[in-house]
Amino acid sequence: MSGLYSSLSTALSALIANQQALETSANNVANVNTPGFTRQRPVLIPNDPVVLGRLSFGTGVSLQKLESLRDPILELRLNQFDHR
Repeated sequence: MSGLYSSLSTALSALIANQQALETSANNVANVNTPGFTRQRPVLIPNDPVVLGRLSFGTGVSLQKLESLRDPILELRLNQFDHR
């Protein structure tokens, strides 16, 4: 598995994950003045490695999810305000 194909596959995985992260950043910048918009952060995880005997080869990363970055205390106060 340590050939040219696996190296290119790992590189492609990294490029796709970083493209998605850049799109998320662009979305955050485009919506900076949008009322109610919550900034997002990409969460990247390593792909499962390929194990051959005692050797282990990494297979890149992938985007697991997009996390909304919210202040939990502010969210609690807003929810309390809405219920009054």
